[in-house]
Formats: sequence, structure tokens, C-alpha cells
Amino acid sequence: MCNNVRPCDNKPLPGPPLVRGGNRAAILDARSTSPLISGDRGGFNGSSAAGGFSLILVLFLLVVVSLLAAAMAQLNVGGSAAVAQEIQSVRALFAAESGAQIMAMKIFPHDVVNPVCAATFTQPFTVGGLNGCSATITCASISDGAGHTVFTVQSDAFCGTGSDRARRKIQVRLRNL
Repeated sequence: MCNNVRPCDNKPLPGPPLVRGGNRAAILDARSTSPLISGDRGGFNGSSAAGGFSLILVLFLLVVVSLLAAAMAQLNVGGSAAVAQEIQSVRALFAAESGAQIMAMKIFPHDVVNPVCAATFTQPFTVGGLNGCSATITCASISDGAGHTVFTVQSDAFCGTGSDRARRKIQVRLRNL
């Protein structure tokens, strides 16, 4: 039986000999002993168009993920600023309430028969959670016609500086019994 591997006249065919290896036919290169598998492209087995598309896809995903990370970081910074402002606002409220209580103690000291408004003053707070806050407290009084005096105390407090500055103003009414 004659074919490409064994000619009919038992003479070898010209060119490199064919070798059978595994399921694929291989040709021995005259310069090397390693077979060249048919269809081998020397390392990269995909098409160049598919490789270019993969690179674009990877770059696109990298950009999208970095944009998401930047957006999350910006939300975190904005949230932190809101929390800091809320803390300053609560501190200012407590400073305003403390100022009103100080004025109430000045209007109604222990064992006073005829209370009167104290002069307007500014109270700086230097200890505890109100450190760095101050309150300006004013007082006005009127008679209610039934022999009682009604005192209106207004306390205007500030905490913080610059863009973190918070202001709270409260008004309370006090009456002697």
C-alpha cells in the first residue's frame, strides 16, 4: 500500500520526514529535533483582534472601578463633614441652654423676694464639651397685671470656627410665683 509516509518504491520522499505523534501529525525541522505542530503560531494562540478587545475591556473596567472608588471616597468625605457640623450644632444648642440657665440663676438667686433682670453678658465656656463655645444672654421683663413679673431670656450661642461654626438661639420665659 502506497501513501505519503511509505512510497511504493520504498524510497524516502524528498523533504523533512513526517513523524506521527499523539493525534497530530508533526514535521521534524531540519535545524531542530522538536516537531513543529501544524497550526502552531509561535506562542499566542488567539487572534490579534480578540487580544485588542480584551485590552480595551480591561481598561474600561479599570476606569469604571476607579470612578466608583472615587465617588465612594467623596461620599465618605461629605458624610464626615455633615457629622462634624451636626456635632457643632448640638454643642451650640447646649451652650445656649446653659446660658439661659445661668441667666435664670442670676434672676432668681436663692431667697430673693423681688427678682430683676441681670444685665446682658457674654459667657465663654472653657471646660468640658462646650470648650470653645460662647453665649450672649439678654433679659427683658414685663408685668403680667396679676402682680407677677415675666422674664424673657434670650441666649444666642456660637461654637466652632470658619465653615464648622454653628449658631443656636433659644428664648425662654420665666415667671416668679
